[in-house]
Amino acid sequence: MYSDLLKKFAAELKSNREAKQVTLNYIAAKTRIDIKYLTAIENANFDVLPELYIRAFIKEYAATIDLNSEEIIKKFDHARTGKQEEPEHHANHEEEKTIEPEAVHLQETIHAKPIKNHFDSEEPIPSEIPLEELKKPLDHRIIYAGIGGAVIFIILIIYAIIGSSTTLEKEAASSSQDNIIEKKRFEEVQSPVKAANVPGDSLRLKVVANDKVWFKVTSDQNTPKEFLFAPQQSVVIAAKSKFTLSIGNAGGINLFLNGKQMEPLGKIGEVKSVEIDNAGLKVLKIDRPKNEPTVTKTN
Repeated sequence: MYSDLLKKFAAELKSNREAKQVTLNYIAAKTRIDIKYLTAIENANFDVLPELYIRAFIKEYAATIDLNSEEIIKKFDHARTGKQEEPEHHANHEEEKTIEPEAVHLQETIHAKPIKNHFDSEEPIPSEIPLEELKKPLDHRIIYAGIGGAVIFIILIIYAIIGSSTTLEKEAASSSQDNIIEKKRFEEVQSPVKAANVPGDSLRLKVVANDKVWFKVTSDQNTPKEFLFAPQQSVVIAAKSKFTLSIGNAGGINLFLNGKQMEPLGKIGEVKSVEIDNAGLKVLKIDRPKNEPTVTKTN
């Protein structure tokens, strides 16, 4: 039965928490999740809130006790849908063959040829250069090579001077163009700017966290965005007509609509769902499952 799988999942969560010697009170203080919801999760009472909140709270619970949040959510999904977790596929160790490199023994006899020392040369080194050799005129090929090298060197110097001059001219032209563009930008900034055609119902919502808080925002009919903020983190979201927020810690958040601060949403640990438009803020009813246990208040 599906309920049995959910109970097993909840029991494993609780067992992991106790093994790490972490109390529910610590998790509640760390995540700002009401302890009654944490207790409900450990008791497999996942109908206490809509699945949107339950999944977010399970993620924070897992992260607080150093578990992999994504893996825990996968386990929750398997238990909720009644699917058994897929076992990991291990390789058949019997079929595995370890190929050991063959030992290679190299036996080479290296016969090093003795290097003759310059002083052991068989040819005698003349102690003096004959005077006749010094009197011989230089080879014409050497003279021509020297002249050719000098000509090439002069050509390279001339080319370098011309190239440098061209580069300076290009840089001067580029600098002049940049100055013209910068001047044009300055004139545009100084000149009166026409107001953009902004729809009258356009909204900008700034969300600022003053405590650790999880929330989910839907602007108009766009894809919802989920956030988990620490204190002082913030985000600005735009919409044409309205925002819908699901908040796990209503007391840990401040809202500013078009620059104006809105009324507080609730207390620390309180779960809220609200809708915001040009008319202001409207608290929505959270549709809890029908089998949620009723809470009787005593005076």
